[in-house]
Amino acid sequence: VWGDRALPCSAEAAPDFRGDPLAVLGSGPRAVEHAIRLGRRGADAVLIPLGPGGLAAGARQRLAQSGVRVLAASPARIDGADDGLRVVLADGTS
Repeated sequence: VWGDRALPCSAEAAPDFRGDPLAVLGSGPRAVEHAIRLGRRGADAVLIPLGPGGLAAGARQRLAQSGVRVLAASPARIDGADDGLRVVLADGTS
């Protein structure tokens, strides 16, 4: 999710979003790798895991080394906001 859009952003575009918040929704290896590539390229990347099962062993450490934060709460919905989109988590935070 970037700005006022949800889009399939390639990691190669991450320099265009340097310092901007980007959320990757997912728990599988592809989501982890995508978030790592975004973090390494300067985006303010956050991984929001989906579904039960959590992340594979070692994934959290690799994400942290790439500057990617992992949120504990699951997404509840995506709302429109004055400044774009907001992911509202199951615990009520956004």
